[in-house]
Amino acid sequence: MQSIIHQVSLNGRLGFQNGRQAKTPQPILRPDRGKAPRSVIEDEARTAHKGKTITEQAIDASQSPPTRPARPYTHWFPSLSKVVVCTAIAISQMQRVWQSRKDKKSDEESTKKTAAQTPDLMDCARWITNAESIIEGADADALFAAADVNGDGRVDLLELMRAVYKWAPLATTRDDSLAAARDAALDLFLLLGADPIRGLDRKQFSKFLQAWCLQGGWGLKAISDDLLRLLRAPDHLRHAEDKETAEGIEAAAATPAAVQEWMERRRPDLVFNLWAGGGAGRAPLCDALSWLLAHVSEESIQAGGGSAAAARRFLAAERLRPGSPDMARLDFAFLAQRFAELAGQSKREVNDYLMALAVNGIMGAQPPTSTVLRKDMANQLQQE
Repeated sequence: MQSIIHQVSLNGRLGFQNGRQAKTPQPILRPDRGKAPRSVIEDEARTAHKGKTITEQAIDASQSPPTRPARPYTHWFPSLSKVVVCTAIAISQMQRVWQSRKDKKSDEESTKKTAAQTPDLMDCARWITNAESIIEGADADALFAAADVNGDGRVDLLELMRAVYKWAPLATTRDDSLAAARDAALDLFLLLGADPIRGLDRKQFSKFLQAWCLQGGWGLKAISDDLLRLLRAPDHLRHAEDKETAEGIEAAAATPAAVQEWMERRRPDLVFNLWAGGGAGRAPLCDALSWLLAHVSEESIQAGGGSAAAARRFLAAERLRPGSPDMARLDFAFLAQRFAELAGQSKREVNDYLMALAVNGIMGAQPPTSTVLRKDMANQLQQE
């Protein structure tokens, strides 16, 4: 009997029960600390102190590490003061974002408004074309001599392109590419009716100077030193795409015939740009062409293989065409070209007529800055 009890107690200590390994009971741990419950710790402490004197118990207590007090429970919800502070910071940040967006939008609107009220080179040139006064004096003579690279007494098309390109950085709101300088020079020659091969004479170049100074609101005396410095500076291309543009210009100006063809290709674009300043409307264009048709002789129409009746029917149909009253560039060019064919007139004559209307302000483009231009031009001439 004792052997059986001894065997059972031995099996119990070794963790066996009935020949199988018994599961050792695990202590229940608190999930937050992983330690035994306080009751278990207290029982172990009592057992350790059992049989010891009070002095020995005091020595054991002094040698054992101090027990850290339990951490007080803190509610997760923040205090009202923290909520108020965080809300104030968030509102302040949002106000800064709103203000920055408002300032950016205001700057963009101001830039657009300024650009809309600022005349470009063509707006200035159209009014100066009919100006009787010209810029004279030593400054104008020096600029003409500096622009005349080959010294033949005239500024040809390529020399004018060079001058416009070199001066472009002064007009910070404008396109300073070589392509923009090319188009501006072509348009100026067309507006002034100058021969691109022979070039501009002193009077025609003076009108170009007036247009250039007027677009920026400059007086020639105030800016002449900068203009001379830029003209006399070494030639260089500012942008990578200008190299390709320069190659195209060189090919287009290879022969006098090529230059003339180049000018004629540019003429419809200039006419559209002049009319588009006040809106290239279909109805005003049809009115202008109807007036031209009424003042062209029947013999001239028949000699060109045209028909006045067919031209009138075409214009009547164009007036009734649905869609936007403002015309795109291709639509504008098609209407003018088709009318020229039906009316037996050359495209150049029709374009010159439309250009004259736009420049003189009879029909077509009427820039909102026209009165400002006339006033500024008068003030500029008085300053000179």
